Amino acid sequence: MADLAARTHAAWVAFATHGDPGWEPYGTARRATMHIDDAWRLRYGAPASSAGESAVGPTAAVPVPAPRD
Repeated sequence: MADLAARTHAAWVAFATHGDPGWEPYGTARRATMHIDDAWRLRYGAPASSAGESAVGPTAAVPVPAPRD
C-alpha cells in the first residue's frame, strides 16, 4: 500500500510541476484512461459503465514515475 501511495504522490507532483503525470492524456479519439492498482495500466476505448463492467479496448503497461526523495 505504501508503494501505491508513493507512486500516486509522484504522479500528482509530476502533473502539478510539469503538467504531465507520465502517461498519455485523455482524448476523445483514443479515450486513454489510467487504471491505478498494483499494476498501473493505460486502457483505450469506452470507459467502464455505471454497472461496473470493464472498459473495452486494449491495455498497455505504463511506467510510472518513481517517488523522489
